[in-house]
Order: sequence, then C-alpha cells, then structure tokens
Amino acid sequence: MKDQPRRRSLSRQFAWCSAMLTLVCMFGFPKAGVYLGTIPLTLGYALLGIMAGAELVFLATNRIGRIERSYVWLTLLIFTLGLVEMFSFSIYGSISTGALVSIVVSTLVVPFVAVLGSRWMIRVLGISDVLRALRWALVPVFIYGIFSFAVYNTTGKVVGIPFLTTTGNDLSLIATRHNLRGPFIKMFSTYNNGNILGVNLLLWGPIAALASAPLAFSYRTLCVLTLSRSVWVGLLVLEFVTAIVNQSMFKLFRALVGIFILLAIGILASWVIGRDPFQFLFDRNLGGRVANLQDALEVISTQRIAWRNESVYAASYLAFGPVGLFLISTIWWFPVFAGGRAPIQQTARIALFVYLIIAAAEGAFTLVPTQGIYWFVATIALCPEDWVRVDTKDEAEEITDKSTEPITNISLDKTNPQLALSP
Repeated sequence: MKDQPRRRSLSRQFAWCSAMLTLVCMFGFPKAGVYLGTIPLTLGYALLGIMAGAELVFLATNRIGRIERSYVWLTLLIFTLGLVEMFSFSIYGSISTGALVSIVVSTLVVPFVAVLGSRWMIRVLGISDVLRALRWALVPVFIYGIFSFAVYNTTGKVVGIPFLTTTGNDLSLIATRHNLRGPFIKMFSTYNNGNILGVNLLLWGPIAALASAPLAFSYRTLCVLTLSRSVWVGLLVLEFVTAIVNQSMFKLFRALVGIFILLAIGILASWVIGRDPFQFLFDRNLGGRVANLQDALEVISTQRIAWRNESVYAASYLAFGPVGLFLISTIWWFPVFAGGRAPIQQTARIALFVYLIIAAAEGAFTLVPTQGIYWFVATIALCPEDWVRVDTKDEAEEITDKSTEPITNISLDKTNPQLALSP
C-alpha cells in the first residue's frame, strides 16, 4: 500500500516528461524523423499520436460525459469533410498514393489527433509548463537558425544533424527546397524551409513570447530573415490586430515602424538579388501562384485529385470543389470564432486569424508540422478558460523566471481537471 502513492507520483512524472518531450520535438525539432518510402514520419508527430491515445483512454475512463460542445461540433464537421473526401477520391481518384495520404493526413487525421493530444498535454502540464516548453523549443530554433543562416550565406555550406534537424540524412536537399533568394538562402532553421518556418512561428511565436521581450525579439527576427513576403505581411497583420485588440497605441506605433523597417529590408534584399524593388515587394503574380492557379482551373475537370496550390482556399476548391472549400474554411476558422476569452486564448485566436489570412497566398498546409502546430494552438483557444488562465504579466513573467527550476512536487488538483505541477 505504501508503494501506491510512489507509483502514482512516478507515473505523473513520466506523463509530464513525455508531454514536455513531445512539445519540444514538435516545435523545436519538427523535422526530426525518417522517411517511410516517400512519406515522412517525424518524432513529434509519433509522440503526438501517443498523447492522443492517452487522451482517448482518459476520456473513456474518466470524463466521457463532459466533452465541451465546441469539440463535438468540430468532430462532426471533420467527419462530414471525411465523407466528402471519400466520395471525391472514389469518383476522381488521386494523382498518387503520396498525394492521397498527404491530403487525408493533413485535413482529417492530424486535426483529430492533434486536438486529442494537445488536450492531454495541457491537462498534464498546466498552461505554465506548456509555455515553458514552447520557450525551451524556441531556443534551438533561434540558435541553430542564426548559425545555419550565417554559415550558408558566408560559405555556401549547409550545416545540420541528420534525423534531428532534417527528416532523413540528406542535408543537401535544404538548398533546393525553394530556400534561395538569388545568392542568399532564407532563414530555415530546424524547419528546413523559410516559408514553413515563418508561417509556423506566426502561429506559436506570439504564445511562446508572452511577457518576454527577448523571446518576442527572437521570433520576430527569425520571421524577418525568412525573406518571405507572405510571412512579412503576416507579421505586420499580427502587430496591427494585436494592437487593435489590446487598444495599445504603443503596439500600433510599433506596427507602423515595422512597415518601414520591412520595406527597407525588402528594398535592400531586392537590390542584392538583382530584382526591381517594386516588382519584388508588390508582385501581382504572387511569385507564380496566380499563374499556377489559372493553369489548374483550366484542367480541373480532367485532373485527378491533388493539393495543387500553395493557397489553402484555392487548393481546397481545386481538390474538392465548393463543398470542400466551404467545409475546410469552416473547420479551420471555427477556433477563431469559438475560442475563449482568457488572455492566452485571445493571443491564440489572433495567431490563428493571421495564419488563415496569409494562407490565402501561402499556407504550407500539407507540410509537416503546420497542421500539428495549428491545432495545438487551436486547442489552447478552445479549451476551458480555467485550464489556460494566466491573468497577469507578473504571473507570465514568473513562468520565465522559473523555467529552469526542477520539478519536485506533482499533485492532482481535484478542483481543476488537469494535473497541477509545482516547482
């Protein structure tokens, strides 16, 4: 009998360590993994699947009668989308097995698994340790990102650790993944691609940087160095929307200053790579995306299903028609409108809103780890407010101050449906 409390304590510590490891892998090393044929299997997604299984067991044995209504609606919408996709693939087929797997995983499997796994991790860790994990994850993203960016742009060599900073062991592929701007390479960090890094940082960077000026500077710097016009627009939209929601004149002024800084960087970058600044910054063809969409529309009735455009909305329409576009738009916008009002939930909803705006041009939708990260942030927005309440700046700063302290006491708070973890 005396061993039972100790066993419970060990199991809770194991759950805490597993959740922290999952978050650090998902956000800090999202490409760590291997290829199964042409299909990537990353460590972060594998661990997320295990967390989702744990949440299913928890719901089945503890709280099956108290699932929040928002998750029920979300599940019904995803199920309906699954039916539409099943009928579409059965009638039109897919361009390849890889394309079919990529679409189904991104639109059906990952949203469902990520929401379940994210609920488990938030319950096990509590929001304080979730923020701590995100801040830990931002450290390697920033350090490796700056280092690899500097090394390539001075020596032309790609540095990295196979199976950790890349999926598989071929580091040379990084330079061919649309990362080059003339003689320079975009900031790609552990995400292997500048656009993927940028759109994902716009999702989780604002949450990780809550009440931390150094971390806010870090993720903004990485976004700027992606040299991605879509990411730059997203960063400006993020600043403006945050300023308006918070009714902060200082943040509004900072957003205006940011416009001039990004314009200056854009002009300098276009001059360095030999492009006309106006054409580079205000490309009406959106880097070839408009032409690609026009070509796809001309042959839509004769083509097998694939995710044919970088625009989420255009690709949804091309793949599944107006019904698919409506369902995908409804599902992905749902957390923005149905999310809670706690401070961190407002930040999460703003980040989701910004992603869905820039997704009209560049969403990295089917690329790892975008959907896993999107639905983790969406889960923060949708979960009960008492799970995620960090009410004051002082409390948020305390999370940063204690981020290196060891966990010595773990207890179950019966008044709150999550594990309370205290240093």
